[in-house]
Amino acid sequence: SLMIGSAITPPILIPLALGGGLFASTDRLRPYWYWIEKPSFMRHTYILLMRNELYNVHNITCDNYRWGDEYCINQPRDGRTVLRLLQFDGDPQSESVYMWVSLLVLFFLLRIICVISLTIASRARTG
Repeated sequence: SLMIGSAITPPILIPLALGGGLFASTDRLRPYWYWIEKPSFMRHTYILLMRNELYNVHNITCDNYRWGDEYCINQPRDGRTVLRLLQFDGDPQSESVYMWVSLLVLFFLLRIICVISLTIASRARTG
């Protein structure tokens, strides 16, 4: 039912978002959240999005007059530096091909689980 689905969704999606590295660096979460970091489709999507947007950005300018020299001196100068600061370059499992394959596997795995659970629910209701 809609009530049960609304109650079950947040406990499943919140750990995936926390383990995905959206709110904190994955190095800070590594010892305890490593088991949920790899199956997190949010992490895979976030890494692929960041790589797609920032990999070929060669210059990020900072307005010294508006923000000041002390602020601008600590800001990254290009997109690859941003990726390095987010720690998306050092992990060998985070290569683009592996990320796409694992994202597809997770997509189809979740679809299969949904189809099986809906089939079981419909048979229980009709039988």
